[in-house]
Amino acid sequence: AVLSFPLLHINGVMVFDDYLGGEDPYSAHITQPKAGIDAFLMVYAGRYKYLRPLSDYQLVIQKLSE
Repeated sequence: AVLSFPLLHINGVMVFDDYLGGEDPYSAHITQPKAGIDAFLMVYAGRYKYLRPLSDYQLVIQKLSE
């Protein structure tokens, strides 16, 4: 996401899949990308807006500015 965001045009859409990852609590730190995605969203706060998620496991944002 960090490498892709600068390439994304303004108003472009980025979709994160498997946001909540697997259901196994013992391997959550391995199978769930949520922590990494949340860190990306924190760093790029204000440069995107949330769009309606496609499902519970997908997160969709739209780029607003560089």
